[in-house]
Amino acid sequence: MDDILKKQLERAVREATKIIEDPDFHIGYDWEASLEQIRTAKARRRGELPGQPTAKILAFPKQKSHTDDDVFSSLLGKGLGSKQQVDIEINELRINVHKKVLRRNHEVSDSEATVKTRGKYQSIFRDDIVLPNYDYQCAISGIKTRSLLRAAHIVRWADNRKERLNPQNGICLSVLADACFEKGFITIDSNYKVKVSDKAEKDPALYKAIFKYDGSKINLPKLKENRPAKRFLLEHKNRVSL
Repeated sequence: MDDILKKQLERAVREATKIIEDPDFHIGYDWEASLEQIRTAKARRRGELPGQPTAKILAFPKQKSHTDDDVFSSLLGKGLGSKQQVDIEINELRINVHKKVLRRNHEVSDSEATVKTRGKYQSIFRDDIVLPNYDYQCAISGIKTRSLLRAAHIVRWADNRKERLNPQNGICLSVLADACFEKGFITIDSNYKVKVSDKAEKDPALYKAIFKYDGSKINLPKLKENRPAKRFLLEHKNRVSL
């Protein structure tokens, strides 16, 4: 095996694991298969094999380029089971978010949350923090279809920049539960029990769909430090009750 190529791949894996900030997280990679693809790409460049050269992420040119970033993205995508190329900018934000959360610094200033990055911050909050904390299921209904799950901020994003990334300020809810929570049809008390508002009765179909959860306890994260902060739940209740 080419030691230089192997070291490059190993370095890329180490960089990819920084995204997770977890020493127990490992990205699997088939070294021999990768090296065979590299050899094929080089042979095509030399004209020894027909076909177009493969992507530069397998070529490892001698000059400094974006190759390391591309390898990192490719390996991260492979390790996470993603079929799409990983966005380098999102990766940088993800690293920043994980560092913030580990340091219990949950603030995202308005200067950081620009029109361009706000959605990316919220996506990382959903995919990396809230959904995993709730085992990828709605805390109220138990729905597990990921495309129907949202990371609901208890204290709204716009209302408190210091709590925007706080795991205790997020609940995994289905699309319907999220909308009902935001509009005040549903609240959660200090015992983590669901309370359905009387105003839902104005829509019999809605009331029927959500009243069955009235008085039931939500599914909570295993780690207490990730469970909804009761002060946030009270703030939410007071806001939607106005």
